[in-house]
Amino acid sequence: MHLAQRFTYHLSILQFAHALSEYVPVYLLVLDKQVCLEQMFREEFGIDMPSTLIIVSLKNTRLGFKSNTLWFRAGVNSVLKRLSSEYSKVIVYSRNVKIFNYLVRTKLKRNLNITYAFESHQLFSQNLGFNCEFDRAKQEHQLETSLYPQTDHVFANTPLLALQIKKLFSVNATVLPVAVREDDLLKANVAPHIDFQSRHYDFAYVGSFDKWKGVETLVSALDLLKKNNWTGRAVLVGIRKHEVSKWNEIICQFELSKHVDLVERVPRRSVFKYIDNAKFGVVPNSMLDDSIFNTSPLKLFDYAARGLPIVVSRVPAIDAGVSPPVTLWCRPDDPKSLSEALCKALQKHKCLSFGNCEWASEHTWRLRAKTVLAKILS
Repeated sequence: MHLAQRFTYHLSILQFAHALSEYVPVYLLVLDKQVCLEQMFREEFGIDMPSTLIIVSLKNTRLGFKSNTLWFRAGVNSVLKRLSSEYSKVIVYSRNVKIFNYLVRTKLKRNLNITYAFESHQLFSQNLGFNCEFDRAKQEHQLETSLYPQTDHVFANTPLLALQIKKLFSVNATVLPVAVREDDLLKANVAPHIDFQSRHYDFAYVGSFDKWKGVETLVSALDLLKKNNWTGRAVLVGIRKHEVSKWNEIICQFELSKHVDLVERVPRRSVFKYIDNAKFGVVPNSMLDDSIFNTSPLKLFDYAARGLPIVVSRVPAIDAGVSPPVTLWCRPDDPKSLSEALCKALQKHKCLSFGNCEWASEHTWRLRAKTVLAKILS
């Protein structure tokens, strides 16, 4: 994949690979040039890419013909052959269903020192089924049925996803929620000195504006809050350029221009200047797509890492998987329920929650890397 596209899950991959590289050499097989990822590390995280994270740039186009099945797969085969001759143990770790399905189907033909670990963030067949795309769902399910039983180790994003994998494929999966960088955690000696009430924003939302993220529900809830004499402000961060005009129009329709700031997507290291200027973090997910079984929202961990009390839509994946100590729940897709939770947050919580920060400290990328290595090498 092209990690330089900088979608949230691309940034998660890079942060996890960075953490793993503190303990073992990591060869990252990508379609990007090394110089692009080095620049991305500096821009997104404000750090240099470590020498133990080795970028292997592969191609999926040759002779004017593009094919992951042929060219990228051939590149992976070549790298695995070389690494298995250089190291006594090689771990292939991926979250790409198609390439990994090919790898596990051919693993008996490879060196016995290669272990295969798959990180599952969704059963895409189920999402397709929810959207009534049954033919595609059947094809995807066939891939999943082939992949999971042949994988040496499976890691899942949420407890509900792990249960689905166990139910459908009789395979145990180790649960690994997303995580935070230790450098992003609020320090205990800093929290008591922060003036919570003087923060410019009451509420912050950070993330994509896809339909299943529930941002429209949040805007409707802020409108209800305004009608009940709320005079504060909220900031919505992460909008992409092609979405700006649409969301400006929505904000104007609700007459929320004096209450809502829209911010285009910013580098990862700049996100915290908005979180640190807000009193509460909001996760308004809709009951769609990944919210049902799969999502482990990065923003929830980011809010908690900075000590924000969190207002969360009670969708199954989040309810079953992650729950910081100071969390206010609301019903998904229900602006009235969300507005009531936002109002309750303003009335009840007058300071940061260091308990949330401590909870986040138990879910760092470094601890995640240690868990993966311990499971695979045990």
